[in-house]
Amino acid sequence: MWEKLIELIYDALKSSFEPRKQLAKAMTRLYTTMYSCQEAYTQYNQEPTDQNFRVWATEIDNLVITLQRVQHTLKIFHPRVLDRLNHYAQDEARLAYISRPNKDLVKHGISTLKWLVKFETGSVLYQNTTDFNEDMADFDKALEQLSNLIQAEFKMDEIF
Repeated sequence: MWEKLIELIYDALKSSFEPRKQLAKAMTRLYTTMYSCQEAYTQYNQEPTDQNFRVWATEIDNLVITLQRVQHTLKIFHPRVLDRLNHYAQDEARLAYISRPNKDLVKHGISTLKWLVKFETGSVLYQNTTDFNEDMADFDKALEQLSNLIQAEFKMDEIF
């Protein structure tokens, strides 16, 4: 799923008419959020404490919200998907989870991400699971792909 998300981002980048500086900012924001998510997940796997889980749950949530925010620049998803992203951001259940992150917040965030990718690719490959290791499989590869994409597409003065 994650590599498909990066493919969608690449396609959006290539077809965008936005100023390069704005595109670079959106891409680096997305990379930073994905990196934080990966770090939190790794920390949770190494030391599965409640605190580490809460941090990871919050980072999954941040990833969905970041996709909503960069959507205005990158236009990764179909306009109808924006309704789903906005609904996620304003969902009262999600807002309640933020103060007490738990497995439901992670499930809600990951299932939203899966739905977004499924909608855009027309794929039926992504089933909702409760296996977080399965859900996070290949996340590190997608993060590396995004890093390579940013390095290949942008100059340092565009990023900073």
